[in-house]
Amino acid sequence: MSNSNMRNGVKRRGKSYSFVVSTPGADGKSKQVWCSKDQFGQTLRTRKAADDARALALTELANQTYVKPTATTVGGWLSEWIDSKSVSYARTTLGSYRDRIRLYLIPTFGTIPLRTLTTTQVNTGLARISKEGGMGGRPLDDKTVKAAHAVLHKALNDAELDRLISRNPATGASLPKSSGTRHDTVEVISADQLRAVLENLSTHRLYAAFYVAAYTGMRRGELCGLHWSDIDFETKRIIVGRNGVMVAREDGGEGRRKRERIVKRPKSEKLRIIPVSDSVL
Repeated sequence: MSNSNMRNGVKRRGKSYSFVVSTPGADGKSKQVWCSKDQFGQTLRTRKAADDARALALTELANQTYVKPTATTVGGWLSEWIDSKSVSYARTTLGSYRDRIRLYLIPTFGTIPLRTLTTTQVNTGLARISKEGGMGGRPLDDKTVKAAHAVLHKALNDAELDRLISRNPATGASLPKSSGTRHDTVEVISADQLRAVLENLSTHRLYAAFYVAAYTGMRRGELCGLHWSDIDFETKRIIVGRNGVMVAREDGGEGRRKRERIVKRPKSEKLRIIPVSDSVL
């Protein structure tokens, strides 16, 4: 292509313009990079727009904050990022990350251009998730908001490593705090109330699980992962070493989400031993 219409690093190409800058390559040598979009991922329709975009790029290069303009959105990056982690994370972790992306992050940040996402936008988005991200627009607890932020932070860290953004805007984000009224008081039932509950459940098909949970304090996942071999009838102990959890999976071409149960060892690989009474056995 002829350079006859090149001026100050800007060239007209058809109905739009492109500009060129020299960027440091991985080998330390400079290489020319042509860009046809501005920092917002918009096509450069005029020479002035191209001149302004190139001036900004040169400033960013001087400050070592330059990243090549891209039209990628936060939602697009989150989807690409989580797919790339399919072999890096355990299925349970991957499933929970997908849920946080699908339920909270993409609805809140999905359409924002990745390159322009700011810490202020992250703060505003997290506040919105906290206030109305629950079922039916209800508030979310602080733990869930913190978990959503953690996934966003991980994804943006990798975007920074890939030089899609100059810095991670989630790093300086302020996590919103709820009023705490939902967790101020915990009501504990009495022994008589517990016996009444179990009596009402006596014909339920899961009565044994309810009874064991009531008198051992075992968690739901621990009960779901319990095997007969985990029960020592001689020493009257239950050895907790498995956790049954539900994980989401993508089903076929229609993309409908299903869940399946898997049993896994705890992260710490430590066993928990619970002494039990004769009534539990």
